[in-house]
Amino acid sequence: MRWFIEDIGGVLIDPRTLIAVSRVEKRGLGEPLIFVVMFSLAIAASIPTPMVMLISMFLPFELATAAYALSLALGLLAGLVLWLVDTALMYVISRLLGGSGSLSEVAAAVGYSYAATWPIALCGLLSLATGWLTEMFLLMVGAAVEIVWRWYVLSHALSEACAYSALRGLLTLVLARIVLLALPVALGLASIAVVLGGALWR
Repeated sequence: MRWFIEDIGGVLIDPRTLIAVSRVEKRGLGEPLIFVVMFSLAIAASIPTPMVMLISMFLPFELATAAYALSLALGLLAGLVLWLVDTALMYVISRLLGGSGSLSEVAAAVGYSYAATWPIALCGLLSLATGWLTEMFLLMVGAAVEIVWRWYVLSHALSEACAYSALRGLLTLVLARIVLLALPVALGLASIAVVLGGALWR
């Protein structure tokens, strides 16, 4: 347990060193997967809690508990899917930018970076003792801190994993986020085009 806590602190403060040590020791994807699962569950456990507490005022306790369990499962699934999608996008983009990291090394860098999502979970827990407006404010603060901290961690982790500069690591992250945001828009436009095309040809 001690080494695991040290690795959490290491990735938050000096991600390049942790990625280098992980590569030398050939740790694989076991520990990054634990990071993804643990911090995805932490976020899923903290954010939906006020909503479930509100639902429990109108529904039986069993149904409210089931809704909370479902929110945990969905939060974990979302974290795992986002890890896979981010890894695929960043691996392709890093290669285009001259990176030499393997797919597993990029996956490890992305997985370790989940440790930097702790501000959202913390602010979500703190919001339990506050009103609705304060809760939203705390979650926004947590999200802002998480974005800055995680981008720092991931850009440096990618620079070590892919053997290029931290600036290229940051560029990889930015381009991946642009693609990730553009995909739903592109799919939506394609769907509209298909529907309109089918209507015109009738």
